[in-house]
Amino acid sequence: MSRARKFFPVGLYASLLLALLALAQPRVFAPLGRWCSAAAALPFRAYGMLGAQPALATNESDARSRAVVFWSRAVASERRARPAAIPSEFAACTCAVRGQVARGTRLVLDRRWGEIADCADFVTVGHSLVGFLAPRGNDADWAEVQLLGRATRGQAPVRSVPARVETPNGELRFVVEQAAGIDPWPLRCALIDDPYVAAGLQSDGHVVVTQGFVEDPLGVVPPDLRIGELRVWGYERDGRRLPVGFFVDPSEAGRAPLVTLWQRGGRGGVPVPDAGLVRHAVQAFSMTPGGGRWFVAVPFETRLGLGASVVRGERLVGTVTTAGPGYAFVTPLGLVGQEWQAVFMPVRGAVRDVIVHVTDATDERVALRVEGTLGIDGAGALFTGGAHGPAGLWLGDVEPGRIPNTALMTRAAPPDRGGLALLVRSAEVRP
Repeated sequence: MSRARKFFPVGLYASLLLALLALAQPRVFAPLGRWCSAAAALPFRAYGMLGAQPALATNESDARSRAVVFWSRAVASERRARPAAIPSEFAACTCAVRGQVARGTRLVLDRRWGEIADCADFVTVGHSLVGFLAPRGNDADWAEVQLLGRATRGQAPVRSVPARVETPNGELRFVVEQAAGIDPWPLRCALIDDPYVAAGLQSDGHVVVTQGFVEDPLGVVPPDLRIGELRVWGYERDGRRLPVGFFVDPSEAGRAPLVTLWQRGGRGGVPVPDAGLVRHAVQAFSMTPGGGRWFVAVPFETRLGLGASVVRGERLVGTVTTAGPGYAFVTPLGLVGQEWQAVFMPVRGAVRDVIVHVTDATDERVALRVEGTLGIDGAGALFTGGAHGPAGLWLGDVEPGRIPNTALMTRAAPPDRGGLALLVRSAEVRP
């Protein structure tokens, strides 16, 4: 019996008890966890300092001028697309998208709540209704937009919108509301005014627009703003479709780099892309032979969230995938298999939204597969659209590939060329 007591695993049970206490009281043990993670990163910081050969000269010194041209053209395109149904009493206030939160259901803008107190709740991009202003916070907080889309747990519901659609069988009027998680599309149609017309629908893809009640108790929404495309879900029988549910596939305008608020009796405004963003100069070091993962020594007072941007000038070169006190691991842009929501700015013509997939990569170029209404049909440049960090960051110059719906993009210089900085929100820096 004495021998069994002698070999009782006291250390094992003590560590298990400590782990349970840490799970039960995470705030108490959080400082210990941060210091342990910082201590584990010290060898990487030492390796980086000893092996660093930074050279600040890069071939991307014109990134800022490209960003200026991008914003001027994007704002001009948005201003020209003012919907005719917007009353003349409203002035356009164009805002840049600083990022997405709440699982991509909200956009963070470059305006504070105090600056847009007299703006209407509806938010547009071009002729599309993309969402509504979120429940207002403190005047000093950054304003947010709730996108039209699927209901998300823990988030306030987006208001319903009276809508209509022209079909081969006639006009249908209904209310567009958030769909449930089990539904096939993010928005669903409720309170359909003519079920007989709806039951005879054999095709979908018809454009759904706002109906525009004169005295809507939830707030003014102008008519004829595009919401998305009608989708009919049902069963096939004897060559005909039996409709069961009606849904709306929302407009892709929610991926745009800027949105427009409508200010009553004001002078409007233009975007301030760098509002609330802080840059920290850093050094990054490749941790793998192919450069697929970088280590970045981060100031200890900076708290980084996943997805934080690593830039060189105004060019996005990578995103943070793992972070802790004093360190971060970065995945560079241009790896095979990556997918980006981007904005294409051709040499001539209007900017447009695209989705690109990386299919191949070399040290100098990245091969892309392109999705979008117009795609990449000429030389130009790609910029971020707000889905992956701040909008308007240069991704690279592109040109169409030999195969349709493909393109080639120049690749950013490796991390040892220096000139890198972390782009973080001011709220993520401790005073």
